[in-house]
Amino acid sequence: MGKLLKVIDNIVPAYIQSNIESYAIASNINWAYYSNVTDESDNFNPGFNHTLLEYNADSKYEPRLCNPDIWMYLQSLYITASILKLNIQTLFTARLFLQTPSLKREIILPHTDLDHSHLVFLYYINDSDGDTIFLKNNKVFKKVSPKKGRVVIFDGSIEHSGGVPIKSSRFVLNVDFLGEFQ
Repeated sequence: MGKLLKVIDNIVPAYIQSNIESYAIASNINWAYYSNVTDESDNFNPGFNHTLLEYNADSKYEPRLCNPDIWMYLQSLYITASILKLNIQTLFTARLFLQTPSLKREIILPHTDLDHSHLVFLYYINDSDGDTIFLKNNKVFKKVSPKKGRVVIFDGSIEHSGGVPIKSSRFVLNVDFLGEFQ
């Protein structure tokens, strides 16, 4: 049996999708700047991160709340979990990620978010380009295009990578958590 990877469109109601998008593009978000999100070379592929909930392994996985507006964003996770009968046990991290358009198509280095068992929830906040790429044995086995309201839930041990957009900014909510289907 393969590892969990589900792609679901429009499971989150349209008015909540619009509220989340409005919040994410608001000017009052404190974005942390990264000059290169694709690799460790001298390339210039900037991106921005906004931490909502921070992982803290030293405190037995007790996360640290970094933004009181986290619940606006997590509506997408809890609505999805309710419909899919997914019991969320522990939230490890939650963050917004923003990539601005680049002059050339690249991908972020393939990775897993955490080094222990977890699930990943990706929520695409806006329509964009820059597919999320899933790999097995260093080979691409699935690509998912960013589409407003699209959800991807997958086993956190699956290597994945975000594609750098060339047409428009790419806003994504990424949540790492422990959970199980009922």
